[in-house]
Amino acid sequence: MMEKKYADRLQWQRVTEREFSINRVDSSIVTCLFIEKVREPLFVTYEKKHCIADNGYKWFQVFQDNLFYTVTIVVNSREEIVQCYYDLCLEIGFDANRQSPWFLDAYLDVVYLPSGDIFILDEDELQDALVAEIITQEQLLKIEAVTNKLVDSLKDKSEPLIRIFEKSRDNHEK
Repeated sequence: MMEKKYADRLQWQRVTEREFSINRVDSSIVTCLFIEKVREPLFVTYEKKHCIADNGYKWFQVFQDNLFYTVTIVVNSREEIVQCYYDLCLEIGFDANRQSPWFLDAYLDVVYLPSGDIFILDEDELQDALVAEIITQEQLLKIEAVTNKLVDSLKDKSEPLIRIFEKSRDNHEK
């Protein structure tokens, strides 16, 4: 089953103290999860180890209706971008009661590091979803096409959500 994921990340128990804000930039929504305190730091490995959640980190997430992906831009306590994590998605929405954007996760993810390195993650999960008939062949082809276009836009530095993040960054200052 596809998972609906929310920008507010209320279920994330690693984060013990947080602030969450939302701004509109043009036709996009930019959220900021300010991580005041964590139980323990979170590390991931893409060729080498990277800390992606710790005290004082910010997770900015950008949503735009006409794209089939969202990006979470992780900024450390020194205001440096650690990674841009793209979630491919089949649908984007906004929960008015919760006051948080959400997306229907399409399994495939793309990580873009400040070094310019790009990693495509969870291709096996996407194939498993097709075999289990959670997604259709048509959806798989669309996800793959969007991923290819996204990777090309990262390589030529034309990916639009990063620019939207840069325009909104000062509005979320803590």
